[in-house]
Amino acid sequence: MYQFIVNPGAGAGRGYRIWKRLEHQLEMDSREYRVFFTEHQGDAAEIAKVLTAERDDAKVIVTTIYNPAGNMKLPSTLNKIVEDIIENMNAIIEKRAGKYDYEIADVYQSSVTSHLQKDGVHPDSQGQQIIADLVCKEYEK
Repeated sequence: MYQFIVNPGAGAGRGYRIWKRLEHQLEMDSREYRVFFTEHQGDAAEIAKVLTAERDDAKVIVTTIYNPAGNMKLPSTLNKIVEDIIENMNAIIEKRAGKYDYEIADVYQSSVTSHLQKDGVHPDSQGQQIIADLVCKEYEK
């Protein structure tokens, strides 16, 4: 059974829309799943702790962070600062994977930044589908 922790408010509600695309794919594939929505800071960690305690074979998947600023017309110094911050955050995600026993869906290396909404930051429907597909692919490994 698939189990998901979703922050529906992430990205001004885009977390929920990405979840709906993933949910649709799960239903099309007749996959059994449970979803847990976060409401407060710290909920995801607590939910993950409970879920992993329930099953020894629980698979936790964390996504890396993509860089939408690369497509923006920012001063090169600012672009570099944003890129460095995102790369450092992704390095932390990758470094902790073994310690905390989670898998990584690599959104950073994907083409999601080619599929952004008019705001230039958040994924459009194709970008959301890319993220959903990456998570599904990682789960099936």
